[in-house]
Amino acid sequence: METILYHESQGTKSSLYRKNIQRLTKTFLTLSLSDIARRVHLHAPQEAEQYVRNTIEDGEIHATISKQNGMVHFHDNPENLKTLQYSDMSSNRCSIVSV
Repeated sequence: METILYHESQGTKSSLYRKNIQRLTKTFLTLSLSDIARRVHLHAPQEAEQYVRNTIEDGEIHATISKQNGMVHFHDNPENLKTLQYSDMSSNRCSIVSV
């Protein structure tokens, strides 16, 4: 079972949430936003989605968020991809690769 850190200090919460999301990528291939929120001690799946998006955009993790089913699929580091990519929004699926 993964170890999740939790700290009450407001100044370090965001950093700890992001680190805990990074830890999840070492244990799971796919997790729902609800599961991420619960495991990282966030209040709602929407909050988890925002943290996951920010963590992806900052290149700290590589993942795909499916808006259709609320699942996050973690990927290995795509070394040869260097662009931020969003798929067709009509498919309700957003794929982000680190810049």
